Amino acid sequence: MSKENIEIPKGNTPEARQKRMNIIRQYAGRMKGDEVYCPVLGAKVVINGTGIGEMIEHSSKSYLSTMAVLDLKHQIAIAKFFRYHIPKDNKQKKRGYLFMIELHGDLDGKATKIIVGVKLTAQYKHYCITTLE
Repeated sequence: MSKENIEIPKGNTPEARQKRMNIIRQYAGRMKGDEVYCPVLGAKVVINGTGIGEMIEHSSKSYLSTMAVLDLKHQIAIAKFFRYHIPKDNKQKKRGYLFMIELHGDLDGKATKIIVGVKLTAQYKHYCITTLE
């Protein structure tokens, strides 16, 4: 599935959101385990399969957020540091993240928010990407 050949629905209907969920599921599943160097972190970020469910849920809400998923590797590569925080919810804690880093990217003039979790092993794992509405 090439991202250039994907027709992403722009509407806000349940059907449009379901199609976007399917697109994200297919595309993100193929990236699982891929590594992207993030200059601002000075480290490689692993596209993590455990965060795909969260990404599908959040990124399918809008056309632009779905586009951000399709551009995920580029967004990580151009991201700027925004802030970090201690894991807020049990999902993040159970996955062994010491802290979460929020990065901001740019998708055609629209800001993207990329969440990266840092594990005790100093491994950086991609967790979620959406656009800032």
